[in-house]
Amino acid sequence: MNKQEKDGYLPVFFRAKTEERKIAVTLDDCDRTENLRRIVRIFDQYGAGLTFFPIGNALSYPGAAEIIRQCVLEKGFEIENHTMSHARIFRASETEMAREIWAQGQKVNSILGVNYRQHFFRLMGGDGITDLRTHNYLIQLGFRGVMQWSCCGTDADMEEIRREVSPGAIYLFHTVDGDIGKLEEFVPWVISQGYQLLTLNGLLGMEPNETAAYHPEPMPAPRAYTEDHRTCRMGDYSWNICRIQAGLMAMNLLTIDGDEPTGFYGELTEAAVRKFQETHGLPVTGEADADTQKAIDAAGKVSFSFC
Repeated sequence: MNKQEKDGYLPVFFRAKTEERKIAVTLDDCDRTENLRRIVRIFDQYGAGLTFFPIGNALSYPGAAEIIRQCVLEKGFEIENHTMSHARIFRASETEMAREIWAQGQKVNSILGVNYRQHFFRLMGGDGITDLRTHNYLIQLGFRGVMQWSCCGTDADMEEIRREVSPGAIYLFHTVDGDIGKLEEFVPWVISQGYQLLTLNGLLGMEPNETAAYHPEPMPAPRAYTEDHRTCRMGDYSWNICRIQAGLMAMNLLTIDGDEPTGFYGELTEAAVRKFQETHGLPVTGEADADTQKAIDAAGKVSFSFC
């Protein structure tokens, strides 16, 4: 177990540390089956590795299971976890957070006909990577990292996609129409530049995802953990922020559309934290450090279990 895991957090990968000319392409959502089929052909044609991050529900679309099964069991591609329904799990109940992760993995197992140990997890939009509650459950299940990216090819034009190529880069694409043409151009071009396209495990120097005889398993309940009250600031997403917002709302310092915490630390939350700090003798920073969070918990007197 590395230091991050001892502290309750998995490593978060934006890229691999390497000087070798190798990169990884990851494919999120996988919710357009025909486009998925076409993208697989591109990588198969050039002998390139590919890592899937499908939404579990998308694997029930006609034809999707067959494609995934063939890619993983015959072509050596890899499949990782992107939740069952594309949920923003940092603001879900603890049970629902766990179910979103666990159910996707069980769906993959049922399709492959083996118990397939996934190594990496990706949050919707990459939001919530500092959420300790999620990290705690992923560690419990044996995951090895939370996966971000160094370039989102879906949002970039070809000039930017090429410019971002460097050893260890991790690219994110989707099965949207526009990404097919980009990948048709990018894959042969990057290979011509002397790069290998590997799966994430290959890029990071890890063994492929392990398999065992198939048998469905009941979802383990999330184990207890100690909240670290790490500082929350503008732009963060986490369950801790839901708790902060609930406390501030209980004191009428914060109003949010829908009257439910969002888990996002935006301008309204920052302003409410400043007001609280001003009236409770705390340094007025607008950031919710450990002292501020504990004071909000005590003053708000909120028993908060889910958003």
